[in-house]
Amino acid sequence: YELKVIFMSDSWLRHLSDTLSSNGLIAYRWDAGSDRFEWSGGLEALLGLKPGSAPQTQSAINGLINPQFVPQRLAHIH
Repeated sequence: YELKVIFMSDSWLRHLSDTLSSNGLIAYRWDAGSDRFEWSGGLEALLGLKPGSAPQTQSAINGLINPQFVPQRLAHIH
C-alpha cells in the first residue's frame, strides 16, 4: 500500500487535537520501533485519566484494557 506522509505545523496539530476533542474523538500515532504513542484529542478526558497521564506504550495501554481482551487485541496488532 502507499504510505503518505503529512507534515503539519504546531498550530495545525493543536487545531486538529482541539477539533477531535470537541467531537469526543481521538487519534494517535504509534512508532512501533520505539513503542511510543502520541495522542491527539481528549484521550485523558475520554478515559477519565488525570491530565498528562495518557499511556505512552503498548504495555501501558494493555493496563487499561480488561485483561480478558488483551490477547485478542494483541492478535489484531500482530
